[in-house]
Amino acid sequence: MKLTVIVAEGDNCADILAQLAAALAPAPAPTPTPIEPTELDERNVLDRFLIERTVAQAGHSVTARKLYDAYHEWAIANGYRPYRAVHVARVLGERLTTERTLAGRLYTGLRLKRRTRRT
Repeated sequence: MKLTVIVAEGDNCADILAQLAAALAPAPAPTPTPIEPTELDERNVLDRFLIERTVAQAGHSVTARKLYDAYHEWAIANGYRPYRAVHVARVLGERLTTERTLAGRLYTGLRLKRRTRRT
């Protein structure tokens, strides 16, 4: 960045430099507003579950029952009160690709991660 300043005779250079510095100073960053726990919705908990327990992978699918059972187990293990299956199916159905089969609903392009044993 190139800046040219023309100063006339009799101008106070210190004042001009102070005005320039103020004009060029970056605006202060806005203070982030903390998120209150009451502002979190169920999707955040389900997002955490999906991140921790599933992998997006083409060619794979998981039944709604298996996915809910994995969610239920995960929720209890992490101190959450599990949502009912109907609620989870509605929320995940809005976010994941589903397919109806004779065996029931499948979430496609998704697989459960293998559980690792904690010692």
